[in-house]
Amino acid sequence: MADMGYGLSRDDIMRVAFQIVEKTKKPHPFANGAAGKSWLQDFLSRHKLSIRSPQPLSHARAQSVTDDVIKDFFEKLGGIFARLNLLSKPMQIYNIDETSINVVHKPGKVAADIKHKKVWSITSAERGKTHTVLTCVNASGQSIPPLMIFPRKRMKEDLKEGAIPGTMFRCSESGWINQQLFLEWFEFFIESIPPARPVLIIEDGHASHVSLDVIKLAKESNIHLLCLPSHSTHILQPVDVGVFKSLKAHFNKECRDFLHSNPGIKIRSENLASLLSLAWPKALTPMNVMKGFKQCGIFPLNPGVISDRLLAPSKVFSPEPSEISDCDKTPEIANISDFSDILSLPKVPSVSNVSLKSFNSDGARCITNESFITEISEETKRKEEEKKRKEEE
Repeated sequence: MADMGYGLSRDDIMRVAFQIVEKTKKPHPFANGAAGKSWLQDFLSRHKLSIRSPQPLSHARAQSVTDDVIKDFFEKLGGIFARLNLLSKPMQIYNIDETSINVVHKPGKVAADIKHKKVWSITSAERGKTHTVLTCVNASGQSIPPLMIFPRKRMKEDLKEGAIPGTMFRCSESGWINQQLFLEWFEFFIESIPPARPVLIIEDGHASHVSLDVIKLAKESNIHLLCLPSHSTHILQPVDVGVFKSLKAHFNKECRDFLHSNPGIKIRSENLASLLSLAWPKALTPMNVMKGFKQCGIFPLNPGVISDRLLAPSKVFSPEPSEISDCDKTPEIANISDFSDILSLPKVPSVSNVSLKSFNSDGARCITNESFITEISEETKRKEEEKKRKEEE
């Protein structure tokens, strides 16, 4: 059940254990409707279980990444590799994605007196504005300098102080990327990489990445753009899988060290470039980058690394009934003919009872294909005509 995103807490396990022994009418020392904590520890040890803090997984991600979506992605990726002759050319296979950094870092754990339940760690503010970092790596473990986007109207030179050499700097009111900034970065990307072609960029399908200007420039430069299936980046995006967690951890450590070394001084936007430059080489190591591509099954091409466990959350939204097999049952419940009233697998009532708007069936797509260029050209033309018509009214 934990694999499906509906794991049991300590209290759940103790409550279910009590209900099982009550239903089987076995003698037990339990009271107050739950097994005891000592029994729980023995149970966890006996079945080699541990209590973990789960990572949040949205409904959209859980229900979108299915067996069919993954199969379709790897069929398309394999076809592109074969057509472009990239199966043995990791330096020409790139992945890009954005992450955010902030002047307010996330404090790590610290040592404190066991009598103190509350422990403080100084941060620069209650909350801060988003700053975007666009990261680009290839399957051979290399990276190009990042794009940093600041939430302001104009760039100041002191925002660049101590930055990673070659960093590209831009501003937007929100601090997020947009189509114009992505186009400017794409021109920067073309200038930054070796001349070997063709090149494949694997990216998410965020609207900022999909514009006619970028697609035309990519076609002219023999660069192919493959958009990942919707809501699949936690499984198929190499920088998400292999880099960003480490980058955030090292960046937070650099922020903490800065505050410890400069008591009374707050981290400001002017400090972010230098702090990122300290964290960057520790996180974007060739090993981490190549590990990200490998764990996603992208390079070396290996669809088999995407295990059933990673796709288990989507089973909750599948119309086919699921059952707990005998091999998954503990001896305590193996002989119970019907325990669905005690514990059952999570299941949506039926596909027809779930709003279809919540399902996103968008699969992987090569947006530099002629068919997509025609489609987006027509859509762009339609929007321009609609805008012109509204202005004339």
